[in-house]
Amino acid sequence: MSPATAAEATLLAGDEGHRDRWQVHNGVNVEGEVADRLTVNQLLDACRTRIDRLDPAATRAAAEAGALVIDTRCAEQREQTGIIPGSVHVPLSVLYWRLDPASGYEDPRLADLDRQVILVCADGYSSSVAAATLRDLGFVRACDLNGGFSAWQAADLPVESPRA
Repeated sequence: MSPATAAEATLLAGDEGHRDRWQVHNGVNVEGEVADRLTVNQLLDACRTRIDRLDPAATRAAAEAGALVIDTRCAEQREQTGIIPGSVHVPLSVLYWRLDPASGYEDPRLADLDRQVILVCADGYSSSVAAATLRDLGFVRACDLNGGFSAWQAADLPVESPRA
């Protein structure tokens, strides 16, 4: 069960009075109390329990074995710090639509549910949430680079210009 679904189920599992009290609009119930919710850190923790997190060496080995490495960082970050050789840039704003083969907006080069997908962000936070979401979409081998591009650099692994 996804974190959001689990939180929703917790609210709905209460007694009838509790359920009526938690009619929520914009995160506030009808009595003006803040509704139960997950914090972003709770969401991150829940996502990380569902995915594999690869260290930089394992990421490199997986890429050499055919895994798809997707860099979700913005163009400015990639220009400033470089990219992992062979990685593909897909912004988070369109990631799910480019990968989901049923979206109608998929990129056929990326939309393979059986291929290992390794997500990379700057420091390994948003990539964890994105990898868990890809798992929900059927990418059973979706994972992320623990520590993100910063960890890749710290491991002194190859970096190239995004224009290469």
